[in-house]
Amino acid sequence: MVYIFRRAASNSARELAEALQVNCRRLNDLGRAHFGTGVRAGDSVVCWGESLAPVEGVRILNGAVIQNKFADARMLQDARVPTVEVSATPPPPRIPPRLTVAGGSFSQEQARALIETLQQFSRLPPATQETWLPRRFNHVGGADLLHPPAQPDYFSKKENIVEEYRVHLFNGKSIRAGKKVPREGVARPHEWIRSLNSGWSIRYDDFHSKQSMRELATAACTALGLNFGAVDIGKRADRSLIVLEVNRGPGLEG
Repeated sequence: MVYIFRRAASNSARELAEALQVNCRRLNDLGRAHFGTGVRAGDSVVCWGESLAPVEGVRILNGAVIQNKFADARMLQDARVPTVEVSATPPPPRIPPRLTVAGGSFSQEQARALIETLQQFSRLPPATQETWLPRRFNHVGGADLLHPPAQPDYFSKKENIVEEYRVHLFNGKSIRAGKKVPREGVARPHEWIRSLNSGWSIRYDDFHSKQSMRELATAACTALGLNFGAVDIGKRADRSLIVLEVNRGPGLEG
């Protein structure tokens, strides 16, 4: 028997259980009492956005401990998987070796003092300060980007992303991939926040992932200890690829 384990209501978990059809059930609760009477040795449990400790005789997929988005990004960084830079606090301004203002040239030490003075009156121009976005630990659908939190949990560096993709990976193989495109009927989708709520959708038809995308998605899932996941990948202006996030219970629409 194959079980789809999901505590909260999930259309995707329900669709997955229905699609598998034969000998498949969806579990809302996997407490020890229920587990002892419902799941037996030889069964498989698919954790859909859930975690589960090893159980003797039961094959568990994606049972790895669930972390917040900040911890996931740090784990990807530690594994040397290209991803978005994150910080627990807003990093200080990036100061160039020398700064030229109105024809005058300043050393790094002088520039630091000048910048600290300017910060008291106005924000620094983009050329001298990177943009760091306030985020929530468990953001969904880019909601914290659309509505920045006043008390963020952490910060992520804004990247110049020109295209975004999603690669559905299972056991190291890409089973489907798509590209994020403006959603039909939306007059003005957000310029760089590519989520459903901001006017974007994923087009799977006529899209074929490149080997570099598949390798990056595999590295991301491996780093997080996952058997499967929907890996969101961004392409920078210089054509390099980075992992934006890995979804453990992704939408299965389409």
